[in-house]
Amino acid sequence: MKTKAFIIMLIAILLTLFTSTMAIALDDPSPVEESFSLYGYLVNYLNVMDGDFGDEIYLRMKGEWKPNENLLFHMEFSNAFKMGNLNPYALFGGIGLSPVDQNQYPLTDFNQELKLDHYWASATIKQFNIQFGKIPLAWGTAYVFNPTSKASLPPFLDMVTEETPGTPAIIPSYTLNEQYSILGYVAFQEKLAKNTAFISDGKSENIPYGLKLQSASGKFDWSVSWIKEVLYVNGAYQKNHYLGADWVGAIGNVGVYGEMALNLPRNAADTAFEFGDNDLKDLIEISLGGDYSISEMNLTTRFELHHQGKGEADILNYNFMRLLTGELPMLAEDYLFLAAEKEFSDYYKLTIATILNLNDGSYVFYPEFSYAPYLDCIIATGVLLFGGSQGSEFNGTYTMGGIGYEIIKPTFYVKGKLSF
Repeated sequence: MKTKAFIIMLIAILLTLFTSTMAIALDDPSPVEESFSLYGYLVNYLNVMDGDFGDEIYLRMKGEWKPNENLLFHMEFSNAFKMGNLNPYALFGGIGLSPVDQNQYPLTDFNQELKLDHYWASATIKQFNIQFGKIPLAWGTAYVFNPTSKASLPPFLDMVTEETPGTPAIIPSYTLNEQYSILGYVAFQEKLAKNTAFISDGKSENIPYGLKLQSASGKFDWSVSWIKEVLYVNGAYQKNHYLGADWVGAIGNVGVYGEMALNLPRNAADTAFEFGDNDLKDLIEISLGGDYSISEMNLTTRFELHHQGKGEADILNYNFMRLLTGELPMLAEDYLFLAAEKEFSDYYKLTIATILNLNDGSYVFYPEFSYAPYLDCIIATGVLLFGGSQGSEFNGTYTMGGIGYEIIKPTFYVKGKLSF
């Protein structure tokens, strides 16, 4: 049954591709002047954590070629240099959790990484659009947490990069009318982007996909979706199926949004859906939030409440390995995000934000003050403060194999960013 469903999805995409190609051949639109643009940004992030320095220099280059008004090619590459406590090999190696023995790979540069992260093409033919390549797949409307984003694992509290990781995929879409459109994706990489290659990666049951109906009407935009998530954890493929939904709009002067993904569990043989004795709270991921601006004070406030059904409500059940493997972005069930941004002029802004773990009482608090001398230049300074009782998520010390490892500590940073 699951193989047939995948084949039907694949046939639909191939038919869309065929229809689009035929439409190009029949219409033969008049070419427009070819256009090209190159842009990006450079960031230098310097921090101090418990007397140790860390520095990251991150370059992101983006290019777009438009040979025709209906055709687009987009490419992005990055180069990241990481030193000291901002280098994961150095950080984990310093506390005895090195993921690899660097001495065994003398030709490998563990300080910097050059990556071609995004490269995709898009063709629009009347109501059809086909996008293919390595694409950022980021569904959802939430600000901090994204329950329906199941194709890749974005980093948590990344103070440097702004991008969703690229995923090899095909995305067909069709505009039904001015209000409704339908789109889907078939991805050719599991969520954690493992670096091993197996023939089993190409089996239909191990292929992630998603299908979405979305609407833009009135004061609210909304969508409903069906998503299959695939992760490779501890030598095995882990599959999850979700019924998703999201919405964004305004109630009076308050912007509101919501995003949810309901996990529909299957039996051990992965042949049928089987809820068993599962509670709804353990199956659902949901984020509810909004923003409110006070123009007279140049002040914007934001909030977001998040529930993660796969998380744990009890500290004793925390498993830090689920973070290291990427199975979970956070450990607990319930979180609250609060933020306020105050603009003092066109040049200065103060941002105060916090994420609270509502299950164990721990928190991360990060105020930042920024100065923008020019439109494309920002200099910022801030701190990351973590707190909580022993064993709590943001306490910073995690226990594995009966040994406590102090991984996160209070941090002071200075950041410069130039966009071009």
